[in-house]
Amino acid sequence: MEKMSAEGLRKMISANEDGERCLYLSDKGLSKVPEAVFDLTELKELDLSDNYLKELPTSINKLKNLKQLRLNRNQLRELPHSICELSNLSWLGVSENQLSVLPSNIKHLKNLRGLYLSNNQLTTLPDEIGELKELRWLLVAGNPLTLEEMRKVVKLQNKMKFRTDVTGKDMKCSLFVFHFMSCE
Repeated sequence: MEKMSAEGLRKMISANEDGERCLYLSDKGLSKVPEAVFDLTELKELDLSDNYLKELPTSINKLKNLKQLRLNRNQLRELPHSICELSNLSWLGVSENQLSVLPSNIKHLKNLRGLYLSNNQLTTLPDEIGELKELRWLLVAGNPLTLEEMRKVVKLQNKMKFRTDVTGKDMKCSLFVFHFMSCE
């Protein structure tokens, strides 16, 4: 699978409900993203969830038309800064990885509406998230965020009116979809 050609991968492309070109490579046992994926510049959606990816190549920036990128349940420790060149990206899912840091240039994802970061190793979030004016969903539950970082997310949510789910692993405090807060 990792050595598959662009032609072979093109045969796996399907259309979503909006008729957009999508490639679903979830649960394929991948330890690397097939290089040929980056030749599929027509893709609007790419799903690489449920694999064994430890890194995302910097060539991800070749997929300029991507609107949705799902990388959930892999082993990613960081995202390349080049991911922030995907200006059409509206949904980015990287939950259940091992991320400890986000790219500081995340503010360049101007069309991002959903950012799914749950169950990683994030202790802080870049202030630049506040510059994502289209952001409507920010999920960070299950990260070892400090109380200060959780407060920052709540303040940001109050300012931008997006929906969020914050849980500090160590603190057992949660804010779910900005409706209520409880601490155990």
